[in-house]
Amino acid sequence: MLFLVSCGSDSGNKKDESPSVDSISQDSLTKNNAPDLAEQFRDFRDALYQHKIAQAKVFFDFPVLNPNNEVWIYIKRNEGIENAYTDTKPKLFSDTDFEKHFNALFPERFIRCLLKVKSDELFQTGKFDTEEILEDDFLDRIYATFDQKTGELLLNHYSEDIPGPEDEDDWAIEFNANYYFHVDKQGALKFVKIRLAG
Repeated sequence: MLFLVSCGSDSGNKKDESPSVDSISQDSLTKNNAPDLAEQFRDFRDALYQHKIAQAKVFFDFPVLNPNNEVWIYIKRNEGIENAYTDTKPKLFSDTDFEKHFNALFPERFIRCLLKVKSDELFQTGKFDTEEILEDDFLDRIYATFDQKTGELLLNHYSEDIPGPEDEDDWAIEFNANYYFHVDKQGALKFVKIRLAG
């Protein structure tokens, strides 16, 4: 059975909460600064892998207000909470929430793929796709892009639950969790939001 749920794009007159180009220090977006951004990315990745929550917090400005409440929807989904997709009213995500739901926000399958991203190549060329990781009937990969002009970093975690031989009549379930970051005026990499599809 194919399971399709889309949290969709913002509707109505909602404004995109991503920072404008004018709000970003253009000096921080040059290729000469790519090694510094790559180093920040590696620090973030290491913090997740080593479960150093305090170090990971550096890449967040709390509280976070995510469009369509998708940060909370994603957490509830990963924690196995029923009706996770029904609560779309925006709710602030605090540093205390970050500590409590760290593993649900950054599941092991995401981190495993993140470790495969070549940070220097990502920030120098603006793109890096990991190879597929297949384990226990789960397929995962990350499509990473970095826009030099806007300072936006996107980590698109694609995951697929593959039916086993006994479920040959079932369809694979596909899901995308898109982590958005941007470079702030000080040249620091900061989390912005999560958008979901699948």
